[in-house]
Amino acid sequence: MSQQPERARTQPYTVDQAAEKAGVNKKTVRKGIDDGTIKAIRFGRRVLIPRVPFDRLVDEGEIN
Repeated sequence: MSQQPERARTQPYTVDQAAEKAGVNKKTVRKGIDDGTIKAIRFGRRVLIPRVPFDRLVDEGEIN
């Protein structure tokens, strides 16, 4: 049995992926990260967005 589907559900989004998922511009995602609306983890210049909290925001229509 492959673990690939489980890994895909838990792997964080990049800013580009999050913007595409939410149907917004990358700048909108970055603004949400800066103001604390979107939870993110920074590794140097790389920014990763945890899937579960972000998907919840998208589902509730909190990103605009």
